[in-house]
Amino acid sequence: MQKSGSDGTANLAGGGNSLISSRTSATFLSKATMLLAILFMVNSLLLARLSYQQGGASRVIIEQIEKDEAKTPPKLD
Repeated sequence: MQKSGSDGTANLAGGGNSLISSRTSATFLSKATMLLAILFMVNSLLLARLSYQQGGASRVIIEQIEKDEAKTPPKLD
C-alpha cells in the first residue's frame, strides 16, 4: 500500500515516527535561542566594561582633537 501525500510531507516536517519530532525540535530551538541570547548579553556587558576601563585613552584623543581645532582658525569659503 502506498503512503498518502500528507504522510510523506509530515515526515519532512518532523511529524510521524521520525527521529526528531516537531516538539523536540521546538524545544531544542527554544533552548538554543535562550542560550545565544544569554551569551549575547554577557558579551555585550563585558565589551561595555572593557570599553569603559580603556576610556582614558579615548578621552585624551578627543581632548587633543578639541585643542587642535581651537588652535586652527576656521576656513572661510
